[in-house]
Amino acid sequence: MDPSFDLAVWKYLYLMSKGKTLDGISRENNLSLASLLRKIRALEERLGTPLLTNTKPLRLTEDAVKCIPEIEKLNQSHKELLNCFNNGQIKPKCIQFAVAPGSLSAGEVNLVLMEFSKLYPAIEFQVEVGPKIQEIVEGSWEISTFTGELNSPDLEKLSRGNATYIPVASPLYIKRFGLPKDPAELINHFCAVFRGKSRAETTVLEKDGRIHPVRYQRCIKSTDILFLKNLVLQGQAIVIDLPLGHCAEEIIQGKLVPILDGWHRKSEPLWIVTSKKKWKEQHIRIFMQWYSQTWRNLLKSKARQVLPFIKPNTYKAIFNPEIQDC
Repeated sequence: MDPSFDLAVWKYLYLMSKGKTLDGISRENNLSLASLLRKIRALEERLGTPLLTNTKPLRLTEDAVKCIPEIEKLNQSHKELLNCFNNGQIKPKCIQFAVAPGSLSAGEVNLVLMEFSKLYPAIEFQVEVGPKIQEIVEGSWEISTFTGELNSPDLEKLSRGNATYIPVASPLYIKRFGLPKDPAELINHFCAVFRGKSRAETTVLEKDGRIHPVRYQRCIKSTDILFLKNLVLQGQAIVIDLPLGHCAEEIIQGKLVPILDGWHRKSEPLWIVTSKKKWKEQHIRIFMQWYSQTWRNLLKSKARQVLPFIKPNTYKAIFNPEIQDC
């Protein structure tokens, strides 16, 4: 299991912030000190940052201390939910959840929901393609993901991180048609263009504060990001705005290569949202808080994996500070 999904580890860190020693925590939880340290070290490796100091007695690092308020919220929400189930106050719930079709088809959402279901087996999901912002405002739907700026007094929203877009081509395409290094060269290339409800079509690229309009020689447009991605993998086209989650693995494997010398679509905020009324329901809050943190961790993990394969001092500028600091 992903160490970040182990709620017990977060609980141990919270107890340390309250003055508990590692020896005391291990005794109280019937856990050997070695096992306790292994769990914390596994979480450190997963997050890519130290949580305990290297000097004895072991204490929380500054980074860990900064996160204690969020850890406390997570532990308290978990405790409250379990108490409700134990007291028979909550019957099994079904959450209506709308997500972007590309994320759903790629299977990442499925895996995340399966992890949540292991923690809360009494909560089920009805998952459909979104976003469904208007339906949430009207009260006919419960939760939706959203990409971009979102300002609505009728909604409660939590950040899922930021959408990072990378322009890529396959080695086969580059061999046949050359490597475009500047947006002005797009007029000589065939491009796969996403045009779906989850985000607006890319019309400009930016680099170092400069803006350049996008113009293609030819293009094929689709609402299916995976269809466009397959065209690129086959060497038929390039794409200037493939989300990090859809190309990290292929960049690592050498199946896709970043292009345009650092020119990229501006990063956008990612949200998970519900109505003011639904936010008052405990199981909705717990799921949204868990999902938002899990998705941020997922993006950071992908960025950490792909950064070594990105050309130094060029494409790293694409990653927003939240992800780059991972």
